[in-house]
Amino acid sequence: MQKTSEEFYSRHARRYAEVSHGFIQSIYNNVSHPGLTGDLDLIGRMKELTPEGARGLDVGCGAT
Repeated sequence: MQKTSEEFYSRHARRYAEVSHGFIQSIYNNVSHPGLTGDLDLIGRMKELTPEGARGLDVGCGAT
């Protein structure tokens, strides 16, 4: 029997939140710039490149 998305996320939501909040599994090891070693570095760099007042969508897996 195939699980629905609702069942899956209901069962795994707590662990997903732990991983997401703690930036677990967010280590980058094959990057084009040595300063980009994890999500926080990437987010900071994106903010530097984004014009002030810009708006956009999160196209990743998580909702923000």
